[in-house]
Amino acid sequence: MTPVTGTRFWRGVNHAIISVMHLTLLLTARRRYRNVERIPAEGGVLVVSNHVSLFDAFALPHAVRSAGRNPLGMGKVELFRIPVLGGWFAKIGHVSVDRAAPSPSAALAPAAEALRQGKVLCMYPEGTINTTPELGLVPGRTGVARLALASGVPVVPIGQWGPQLALTPKGRVALLRVPRLFGWFRSPRRPRRPLCLLTVGEPISPAELLAVAGPGPEPDLRAVTDFLMARIGALVAELSGLPASATLDAGTPAVAHRSGRHQ
Repeated sequence: MTPVTGTRFWRGVNHAIISVMHLTLLLTARRRYRNVERIPAEGGVLVVSNHVSLFDAFALPHAVRSAGRNPLGMGKVELFRIPVLGGWFAKIGHVSVDRAAPSPSAALAPAAEALRQGKVLCMYPEGTINTTPELGLVPGRTGVARLALASGVPVVPIGQWGPQLALTPKGRVALLRVPRLFGWFRSPRRPRRPLCLLTVGEPISPAELLAVAGPGPEPDLRAVTDFLMARIGALVAELSGLPASATLDAGTPAVAHRSGRHQ
């Protein structure tokens, strides 16, 4: 299946939407991006990031756009079947994922094709919002490894820290928080416009991923996924000041509660 590619007009629409999102970001948070020049200027790119808040949907696309690229996302195929909205998603260039496909490879085929056509797709390997990021990353789902290997494009890891303060997992917006009595004199203070940090890591080449996948007939998807999560985790540690750690163990109650299975 060949994904619908956005025309110049619809790419402009996407840029306009990101500009509105940027305005929202400016009103509700401060932001600081590092090393965005590491995002390749042309060709297909798979951008992978940790997921700490719904607010990520504002910061991550804008960071990619600031590098001169047009960021696109993936969504379940049911979203593309919604009248008007679904057609709008497709015309912009977003990619549908059919979870009822006969195999994981078939489900990700449109995304892989979009990457081979030179698109930039953003993906959260954790597959869920991490409600306790200070404890580590949620184990990545192997779909990110499958897509990276199938597409043969560079993977750019990104670490984020701070969006969870602007919009908490409970849906509370810091800017709209009720003022605390004598809040200015309490420590630590919680700013109404938290600082959202984002740093871009060095691109990971397809050859590097193939080496991690191993020489066997079937690639080691778990090894590739863990490799990518380790790269993201190192970037998150750099921003948060917390020790770099591996992803949370799959048996951790917090992980089971948040994400269930993590394939």
